[in-house]
Amino acid sequence: ADAGMVAGAHLVIDAEARQIDVAPTILSLAGLEAPAGMQGQDLTRLYEGEAGGDRWRHEYFYEHTVEIPTIRHSLAVVTEDYKYITYPGLKSGFEEFYDLKADPHEKKSLINDPAYRETIGAYRLRLAELQEQVK
Repeated sequence: ADAGMVAGAHLVIDAEARQIDVAPTILSLAGLEAPAGMQGQDLTRLYEGEAGGDRWRHEYFYEHTVEIPTIRHSLAVVTEDYKYITYPGLKSGFEEFYDLKADPHEKKSLINDPAYRETIGAYRLRLAELQEQVK
């Protein structure tokens, strides 16, 4: 057992884990390095205290590529504060933007709200950067 872990003890960590973290974690537990470009983070860093404090995960990128009638192809960048979504398959270039603190259930998109124009622009750029990283 690790020095910080006690057999039978429970450890609660307030950090977000995602499905993409499973593969890098399994590789780490097997003593292997994750390949370059693999998405996700090694969750063992959390319980070993190497996660960098509150900077564990400050954003994530998602892409939904399976076209089904109720869910269109979409790309998004999500942080604790905001979610920016775009639907590249739609001719209209449809986008959504939500303030997750004020509207956690995403009831009202702010994509056309002038008060968020600069923030939305930054999220568009960040989405493009994250897309490049996962190619």
